[in-house]
Amino acid sequence: MLRLIVARSERELADAQRVRARVYCEEERLLSPEVAPDGRERDDRDYADSTLHLLMYSDAEPVGTVRLSPATAFPDAASAGFGFDLETTFALHGFDLKAMRLAEITRYCVVRKMRGTRVAPALFAALQIYSMRLGITHWVAAANMETDCAEDAAIAHRVIQAKQLVSPDFAASARAGLGPATARRFVYTPEERLLARHGQLSSLKLPRILSLFAGKLGARYLGSPGYDAHFGVFAMPLAVDVHAISSGATNRRQSKKTELHLFL
Repeated sequence: MLRLIVARSERELADAQRVRARVYCEEERLLSPEVAPDGRERDDRDYADSTLHLLMYSDAEPVGTVRLSPATAFPDAASAGFGFDLETTFALHGFDLKAMRLAEITRYCVVRKMRGTRVAPALFAALQIYSMRLGITHWVAAANMETDCAEDAAIAHRVIQAKQLVSPDFAASARAGLGPATARRFVYTPEERLLARHGQLSSLKLPRILSLFAGKLGARYLGSPGYDAHFGVFAMPLAVDVHAISSGATNRRQSKKTELHLFL
């Protein structure tokens, strides 16, 4: 049985942090195990009063989580920033807290064995429900591009542009950060890079996470890639109109027989 909750107790928050450590440190090796010596990946934002943690269990095992952090800036001080994690990598432009309520999605992760199941759609469906309850109109995020190769990140950006997945309303500019001198994570093959160099982009796919945000949530991307030094990969800034998210895919998945309990 799948069970989705808002993590409110210290034990539940610890379970969310263990999912993050499992995915980031063990499965994807984005972070060194040294950042989670007790098996929990955490930061100060976890404990802010306004932070929302959604947590999915499969029976008694925690298998997925995502974090929602509302903007902390006052409407007349947006130029000073919104208090988001992604602002260490990107400067956001075009967002007006007088006309919208903004929140950041971070720490989205699902353990490897549960990817492609109902876990991810249920997490985002619940995230939308809670956001609407809180009056949040837009999400922003820095999506993991799954590569530390500057050329691969640039190719993915060109594919985004070719697929017309760029936001017409908002923008972001990457802060300084060029990535490592020697790349170790690649999303395109040498043959695909050669196609890209010749402007042949039609057969090239987006990295999995970028495709997920664009396809399932209607995300639109805001600018060029930026290097996220914390996770050691390039990231793409994005925005999602919470009220425009299609519920079709989620509803189809919810019609399946697997039992899912929501405790929101």
